[in-house]
Amino acid sequence: MMGRRAWLAIFAATVLASSACADLFGFHELREGDSGKDVNVPDTGADVDTCPHERWPDPPSTGSGTSKSYTMAIRHVFFTTTPDGGAATFGYDLDSRCTTDPSSASCKAAAVTVDGPGGVDNGSIGLMSTVVGLGVTDSLKDESINQIIDSGAFTMLVRVFNLQNDTNQTAGVINVAIQSSPALVTSPPTWDGGDRWYPAVDDVVGGDAGTNTPNHLMPGYVTNGVLVAKDTTPLALALYLPPGNTPSGPLHVKLINPVITARLVKRGDGNYDLADGVIAGRWAASDMLRTVADLTINGSSLCTYIGGSAYQVVQQKICDARDITASNVDNNSENCDALSVAVAFDAVAAQVGNSPVGFPVSQTPCGDAALCGD
Repeated sequence: MMGRRAWLAIFAATVLASSACADLFGFHELREGDSGKDVNVPDTGADVDTCPHERWPDPPSTGSGTSKSYTMAIRHVFFTTTPDGGAATFGYDLDSRCTTDPSSASCKAAAVTVDGPGGVDNGSIGLMSTVVGLGVTDSLKDESINQIIDSGAFTMLVRVFNLQNDTNQTAGVINVAIQSSPALVTSPPTWDGGDRWYPAVDDVVGGDAGTNTPNHLMPGYVTNGVLVAKDTTPLALALYLPPGNTPSGPLHVKLINPVITARLVKRGDGNYDLADGVIAGRWAASDMLRTVADLTINGSSLCTYIGGSAYQVVQQKICDARDITASNVDNNSENCDALSVAVAFDAVAAQVGNSPVGFPVSQTPCGDAALCGD
């Protein structure tokens, strides 16, 4: 029988993976968003139609210019804290509900997950905060994760195409893409705008035979200097947890109804950095569990490691954390079957290589992994 601290360590590392990507980022000045609403007032059971929903900016009515394209590499990420060490409250109200009890929830669950300030849906914040609070290992803290990114081991590229106006630009022209990058030309990165990162094979048109053209472009716009991209098509990200972490291996994230926001920061060289960024969406628990089950621990998949007992712990924690629907039906008529996810980030101007780099294929596939039982 596995000891308590052993399975806690396994669960903690696995949840970090399931929160979006285990080996990433940090930043300049994270804020709650630019909606102008006071999101620091906690929900107090207000009516779901009148509570202060924290949403991304609406598109502007005017704004155009000359189209140019830019690449930024994510430098920092935050799962549970802000740069000043405060408790994380970033994210958005994805279901237009300020959930405080079963009657105000957008879906049915055995235990209600109370929304953050402004109705923010972020099951991943609560899940990760619990794991970090166990004190099993310092490697799960945001500052530790950011050190891994700073070594050049991994990042995500934010590609912005046809940016015409960095203050206001109407929807219909600009596109945004997120690409995983498992390789840097020269490590460690200098973060001076000249770092050249290679995109992942899974995230380019043509795969191995492709160049660097993203396979998923999200329509976007700019409002008061905030870049917004959102899509009804799921955003698939191929992530990789390098050896040395527990567990390790390829991780496939599929965000439903993804939303990306970030403040454009003009550089002296004419390029852009991104500040106050948020990537949010819904991750179906079934998709999360299938990819987590394939992760490797000491040569075995998580779902078979120590007779599957480690996976059973992870499975239960993820299933208990479901707080939203994957179908986007938010009228409390369906069971919660997904986790709301929000990850804060900043990014620095960078270059993109033309040769895509392949992620390792799972060496321990576990297609028969048990999912949530309801």
